[in-house]
Amino acid sequence: MYLLNTVVGIVGNFLVVFIVYKNKNMQTTTNYLLSNLAAADFMSLILCPILLAVDLSNNHIGGRTGQFICKVFTGGFLSQLAKSVAFSSIIVLATERYYAIMAPFDTRFNISKDNVGLAIGIIWATAMVICGPFVIWSEFDEESNRCLDPLSLEKASSMKPYITAVVVTFVCVAYILFYCYAQILRGIYITKTVCSENVAVSDQTQLVAKKKLAVMSVSVTISFCTCYAPSVFFQQYLAFANSEEVILNYETLYFVHSVLRFILYLGSSLNPLVYAFQSSSYRKNVKHVFIVKRRATVGVIAVNEIEMANGRRQAGAFPVINSSLE
Repeated sequence: MYLLNTVVGIVGNFLVVFIVYKNKNMQTTTNYLLSNLAAADFMSLILCPILLAVDLSNNHIGGRTGQFICKVFTGGFLSQLAKSVAFSSIIVLATERYYAIMAPFDTRFNISKDNVGLAIGIIWATAMVICGPFVIWSEFDEESNRCLDPLSLEKASSMKPYITAVVVTFVCVAYILFYCYAQILRGIYITKTVCSENVAVSDQTQLVAKKKLAVMSVSVTISFCTCYAPSVFFQQYLAFANSEEVILNYETLYFVHSVLRFILYLGSSLNPLVYAFQSSSYRKNVKHVFIVKRRATVGVIAVNEIEMANGRRQAGAFPVINSSLE
């Protein structure tokens, strides 16, 4: 399951970044933010199998080198950095869409193509600060030959303030997401100030646009909360659980921790499906990528066959064939 989830997620997120990079008509503010989210999820999924293999093999490098690798890599700094960037990207996307749809003339929080690069840079810089504790508090344990990060079963009880701050941040992010998208849906279906008088389209087209926006909003919010909430609240439980209880139920808790970690990474695979590929423009460009690739492959095969035929002609077997393809 880990392998399937990783492969699907890597391919999906790579396609999002590739399509935005290669197609100028896709290079909008929203799509830049989507590609930043996809890049963070791609990074997270690349690290996932490596960290899992190190954890399961119980074969970590020791000494000072092991401590350095633990703090920077196996301690979860890079993977948490990717998750924090994804968090920040989702919240910026929600607020950007909120102001673009609900208050298009309010320029205070307007993100344009000119400053979206700055917004993305701030997202990554903020994420690095948030994940700083993983560099400070991750430690390599010689006895267990494992790297213990702040969210590990062994150290969670000593990280109460940090984990509580993470939970509070998650709740605030979830609230902002629900608020932004609830206001958008309210404008569509109740006050009818969105996709109505200011859009010159037929009633049927307008209805389709409303449904797509509603599905997009609900899908993103449900996906985010479903994949992230279990892991976040499990960490809160570990932080305040009795140490003896954790030791007695270590195997069970470790299994639950592994399952919730899988669900967490599942969110990185679902994002391009529930967010980006609900867009007809993305689907069209994905088809274009594979069609062009297939045509290029067929063209190469045809040229090779023509060259082989001409080679045989030189031996006196066939008439000369023109090798130009139109």
